Amino acid sequence: MKKLKFLLLGLLMPWYAFGWNSVGHSTAGAVAYYYLLKNNPAVLQKVLATLKLHYWYNTPHWKSLLAQLPANQQDAGLFMLASTYPDDAKNDPGNMDGDSIHRMWHFIDFPYVPAGSTVTGQPPETPNAQQKIADFTASIPQEQDSPQRALELAWLFHIVEDIHQPLHCAMMFNGAFPNGDLGGNFIKIKPVGTAKNLHAYWDDLVAGSITTYATKAQALLKKSKYQLSKLPELADTDPNDWMFKESFPDAVSTTYQKDSINWSPTHLTTLMPAYKKAASALGERRVVLSGIRLAQLLVTMYGS
Repeated sequence: MKKLKFLLLGLLMPWYAFGWNSVGHSTAGAVAYYYLLKNNPAVLQKVLATLKLHYWYNTPHWKSLLAQLPANQQDAGLFMLASTYPDDAKNDPGNMDGDSIHRMWHFIDFPYVPAGSTVTGQPPETPNAQQKIADFTASIPQEQDSPQRALELAWLFHIVEDIHQPLHCAMMFNGAFPNGDLGGNFIKIKPVGTAKNLHAYWDDLVAGSITTYATKAQALLKKSKYQLSKLPELADTDPNDWMFKESFPDAVSTTYQKDSINWSPTHLTTLMPAYKKAASALGERRVVLSGIRLAQLLVTMYGS
């Protein structure tokens, strides 16, 4: 049944969402850039050298967007564009996202079965985000700079960011969704902005535009609550834990509210102000964590 669901999903794209939207990814990429600029500029230069070999770098795909930014923000812009590449290039034959298998790289669906439910959850399918992060963190340090290395690096940016979105690490199974809710994609909500399902709502939690991402990222890194001493999660450097010990529990407790809300595939659920406030705070924190962790992962991979 799950295989059939992904086949149908491919036909229904782009109605279903697969990650932080471009704002969330771009903000996380910019956070990673400014973290490295402050803490490890040598690694930053190595990463930029790799990204400038990406086959979109000297094409209108990226060149025209980078030209919209001030000269002193264009390197940060490259981190932003690398972060969004796997979504931007879904229909590009050179990208590794041309079928349902590659779409699965964006998430890992740990099953959530609410207490009292008689439904059996299904284990995550592969290849998934967990597997691809392991693959890319192993392969990239061993490769010489090349367009292929740049392509893999852009994917790593994107997936590390994606797994910090709680609904990229959980799928709910209950009476209303016996085959799973596809990480909230099948849960209908009263439209909030352009979001008409729960997954899309969480993807859209961070606001901004290409001309404000860099400034926003710098402002976030200066906030008291996002100083390293205030982010105890950073002590855990295992990406598997970021998924299963953080995003999955966040999905259960905050996103699904432990199934205390009557989520439905048929009627529109109204998200109450308290829910939106909690979601906004968690979403921003997860984006910041993803950017800092990406930067720290790059230091590990590229060396000091």
